[in-house]
Amino acid sequence: MKFSNLEDFMESQIIPFADKNYQQIVISTLIQNQGKITKDELKEKLQKANPEYNLEHFSDCPAFNIITNPIVREKKNLYDGEVIATLDENKIFHMVDYESYTTAQKAKIIVECILKIKERKQELEESVEIFRYNQKYLPELEKNKNNVIEKYSKIFALENIDKITPRIYQDFLLYKNNHHWDGIERDGGNKVKNMPQLKKTLKTLVDEKISIEDRIKQIRKEKGLAESTFTPILHVASKIKHAVVNFSVNEALNNLGFLTFKESKKMDEWKSIPLKQEIIKEISKKYDFDLWDIDWVWYDLVHKSNEGSLWMVNPRTDSRLSDFLGNKYMSIGYVDLFLPRYFERDGKSVAGTTTIIKDEIKNQLEIREKDKSKQENRKIEKITAGIVIDRKNILMNFMKSAENDTIVLWNGSNKIFGVGKITGNYQYVENDNFHHHKQVTWINTEERIIPENFKFAAVRQNTFFRKSDAAFTKWLLGTESENQNMEKYSEYIDILDWEKNLILYGPPGTGKTYHATKIAKSLTSNQGSKIAICWPTSTKLSTSETESKIEDFAKNIEEDGKVLWGVDWSVLKQVNPSDYPIVGYIYHRHNIVAIVKISNCTSHEDTNDSDLKLRQEKWHQGQDNKRYLHFTDIQRCEPFSHKKLEMYDPSKKMPDFIQQQVYVNQATNFIKKVTFHQSYSYEEFMEGIKAKIKKEDETSETSKRFVDYVVEPGIFKSFCESAKKDLENSYVMIIDEINRGNISKIFGELITIIEKDKRNDPVTLPYSRESFSVPDNVYIIGTMNTADRSIALLDTALKRRFGHTEIMPDSSILKDKNDKPSIVDSINLQELLDSLNKKIREIGMRERQIGHSYLMNGKYGIDKIKDLRLAFVYDILPLLRDFSLGDDEELKRIISEFFIDWDTKNVKDELKKGGDDGNESFKAEIKSFLKWADSESSDTQNGE
Repeated sequence: MKFSNLEDFMESQIIPFADKNYQQIVISTLIQNQGKITKDELKEKLQKANPEYNLEHFSDCPAFNIITNPIVREKKNLYDGEVIATLDENKIFHMVDYESYTTAQKAKIIVECILKIKERKQELEESVEIFRYNQKYLPELEKNKNNVIEKYSKIFALENIDKITPRIYQDFLLYKNNHHWDGIERDGGNKVKNMPQLKKTLKTLVDEKISIEDRIKQIRKEKGLAESTFTPILHVASKIKHAVVNFSVNEALNNLGFLTFKESKKMDEWKSIPLKQEIIKEISKKYDFDLWDIDWVWYDLVHKSNEGSLWMVNPRTDSRLSDFLGNKYMSIGYVDLFLPRYFERDGKSVAGTTTIIKDEIKNQLEIREKDKSKQENRKIEKITAGIVIDRKNILMNFMKSAENDTIVLWNGSNKIFGVGKITGNYQYVENDNFHHHKQVTWINTEERIIPENFKFAAVRQNTFFRKSDAAFTKWLLGTESENQNMEKYSEYIDILDWEKNLILYGPPGTGKTYHATKIAKSLTSNQGSKIAICWPTSTKLSTSETESKIEDFAKNIEEDGKVLWGVDWSVLKQVNPSDYPIVGYIYHRHNIVAIVKISNCTSHEDTNDSDLKLRQEKWHQGQDNKRYLHFTDIQRCEPFSHKKLEMYDPSKKMPDFIQQQVYVNQATNFIKKVTFHQSYSYEEFMEGIKAKIKKEDETSETSKRFVDYVVEPGIFKSFCESAKKDLENSYVMIIDEINRGNISKIFGELITIIEKDKRNDPVTLPYSRESFSVPDNVYIIGTMNTADRSIALLDTALKRRFGHTEIMPDSSILKDKNDKPSIVDSINLQELLDSLNKKIREIGMRERQIGHSYLMNGKYGIDKIKDLRLAFVYDILPLLRDFSLGDDEELKRIISEFFIDWDTKNVKDELKKGGDDGNESFKAEIKSFLKWADSESSDTQNGE
């Protein structure tokens, strides 16, 4: 169908906010998938948007007929009988005329479709209204915008690119200068090392004579800037004609359904980024925003939807506290009035009812007061406006709390009893004096004292209120949210998306492995756990009989494609039809002994005759079971404890023994770690021949044993094979100390096929003679200690197949539990580390600085003088000696006459004493060192 006709169809024939949103989803999904998608994929998308139906409900979805047939109204064909799509014999939909649509036209149709879905539009417009409010009351937003555009549109003008210096470029990347984008400065230091290349990239980027697609293609071909950096530059250079695409934008577009992560990954970047920009432009027009302002909307959407609010609740009595924690809910009762008719199903108040609610509360309180005064024979108390507003505010706060918000149970003073997440909608419970309920999953029930530095205003016992304090939230939850991680590491993820492989290099103790793990978790954070089943084999079977049964099933799967395993369970309560295929874990005598893939589960009555023939006669012995699990794969595994699995319902505890089926999280290892060393080999990493002790008769314990040699997969090969079976998800291999291994020996032929352009290209492996390739969804992160070997000496073939990012010491991380700089007995750890590293840099050993982790104890800076002394004397001083390669004069230039007795060349005896004497001596030595380092720094500055 031509674009003009499709546009008219969208505007005139599709009813906005209809109960069923099938047509909007089908049409937008076709465009989001470049005009082609299978029927099964469309069914999955429809089921996800309408979870009240199972997958089969959409087999004959009316929207399929509408898009593949002429549109008929009043017995007349509209649009000259044109159809939107065709369905081929392979059940693949093809959008007719898709290739004739421009990027802007595709974007317009997507936006029209999504904004006809009520929930999506409401979510977007909530953030739109928040920004309009900020626009009205924060005039500095407009002022900052004008100043930034005025300044940087000139700096990044094509004719001025050659005038850009490293400082000018890096200044723009700082939030304090661009007033809009935080975190994009991280890779600035690397890019300015090659200014000619950077200027060439910038000239390509801002040249409006070149199409945006060709510009992005050229930038990425040159391994230039990532989208989170180059789109803000293009945005200001073009005077906000081009939209920004970064973490917040991608997350918001994914959450609202304009373009999901999965759909975006299927496209080349020079196609996906322009499409996103046009989608943003189309949305901006609808709400009369420019492309700078709409960026604030995306930011609010992401932070609002992912972080949620934090609410403080006082249960008031021990019995209610116990009830809350034991029954996974919380409630309020001091406003136990019957008011549910004023609230929608999700707990939000019906528009315009604030005044009505106040009047209703007043009426109900007055009735209650009259009844109470009659019973107690006393004067009726006046219901004041203050009382009414107080009750209204408490109730409205309760109603505002939403799914994924954090609930904190506390005593109204300084003690916390529990922390949880809201997981259900509002309920009014009549037979409870505390009528207003919300379901909560408690994630931490440890009692804790709130640190004194978190000041709470005096509150009455019975309040329910929102607490907005980033430092308190960070302390309370103990870690950064996944969303913060994603934002913090978005630049690294951009590099991985482009390169597929990344090396983090830097001095020891800078947290390279920590950052690698965080990057990997950020990359895989949207990959939620899938439900799986764990169940026991018959207790009548011996170990050898169980192994024999598993082998029989495996052989029959090879022959018939699947087998049926009978169970006598009444129902699979927690597994939905759309969950299949799922993983199953077979339990035998305290261990998991096999892992299976289950494509379906059917009752005996619902299992057809051809499938019933796939039961294994030897094992079901002619007896029918209540249900059958349909296996399409079964593999024996190295036995491991069932307690290594996690319960799917986190509130339940894994039993000590598996006696019936339990529901667990699928144990998918999206992240794998390995450490290279000098003796690490190809056989361990990829594949090799291993000796195995076998028995001539596996069923006999006394059978003669012999040595057999088999080819076994290594850690990387197995990891890639798992990833190939799960292409929708990302898999990350972390290689610690990558420079310590013999690269050519370990990687072998892999050195070629890990390259992004060679992914999926097969090679023949030397031992198994199997064809092998590395899939697109496998990412490799290596860490490298520059004190061991310079990155310049890294194997050249490996080096050019990886992106590289430097991780340097960061003294700002050295903070205490109150998020303040760590100070131990008046010694500021940030100043100590900075002074030490400054002296190291002055003698030309930049790559051998001391990392911040040497002065940390867990997540925080060291907080005891004894621990600081031990770290300095037994970790840092030996490291400095290694760095100086036995050259005492070089070491003296770093620490002068301090810490070392230069006559004996040993650490001073008084610093090695235990107890207060040693600690006091060390404290005095450190202070003298800092004073010397500071005076040296002052002398150098005066000399300059």
